[in-house]
Amino acid sequence: MDLASGTAKNPTAADFFNPNGVTLSYVPLATQTGETAFDGNNTGLLAVKGTKWSLSVSASKFAVAPRYPQTELPNTPTLTLGLGSSGNVSIPADGTPITLLYNYTGDFSATLDSTTTLHIPQTSFVISETYHSDLTWTLVKAP
Repeated sequence: MDLASGTAKNPTAADFFNPNGVTLSYVPLATQTGETAFDGNNTGLLAVKGTKWSLSVSASKFAVAPRYPQTELPNTPTLTLGLGSSGNVSIPADGTPITLLYNYTGDFSATLDSTTTLHIPQTSFVISETYHSDLTWTLVKAP
């Protein structure tokens, strides 16, 4: 991810003190070199085939690991998935599952676009470490 301003750099602690917080933009792995992030297919593609299904996603709290596994951001960041013509979906990074598609009746595909962001509200406390959040995708056959 890079800063939403378009400047490809890691945010500093000072960025998190900004009254507006800090917003990071999604960059597909295919355009990144030497990074450890991976979106599963290098292109940001989300696809489901079948009939009558529902898809939800949740994001865990952002925590420092493995050094300080109990250290979490003191606020709730919001991940916004930009799914092109399917619109944007906001997911709080607090473990709450958000339904993306409910009782869908056909095949679905979308590619994460430049409106995919992570917004971290202003915080007065942040440890200069690597944070992570796990996304849990749940696909169920709908009634």
